[in-house]
Amino acid sequence: MAGMARTRIAEERKAWRKNKPFGFHARPETGADGAINLMRWKCHIPGKTKTDWEGGYFPLTIEFSEDYPSKPPKDLLNDPNPNSPAQSDAYMLFTQKPSEYKRRMRAQTSAHPPPA
Repeated sequence: MAGMARTRIAEERKAWRKNKPFGFHARPETGADGAINLMRWKCHIPGKTKTDWEGGYFPLTIEFSEDYPSKPPKDLLNDPNPNSPAQSDAYMLFTQKPSEYKRRMRAQTSAHPPPA
């Protein structure tokens, strides 16, 4: 299975390099020895238009499992799951004080402008 995941990611990397979406940046990590780790990527994504995330440019790390593509990474910015809170403070605001959650979201957006 591990070989299948790495092969699929390598194929997707080739396609990404030919036709990546505007504003998105993604590269596999490179180890101290110069080896490329296709299972861990450093990325920057622009905030989705017409949302409180718009205008931000957010860093993230994507870790692929050996079960990829059967179990793809999740998009937590677009599909937050309030029933499985990863951060208790954000969860409490999201579920109990949505206006404060949005205010903090906009502050994060301002703190992560696109690179100059």
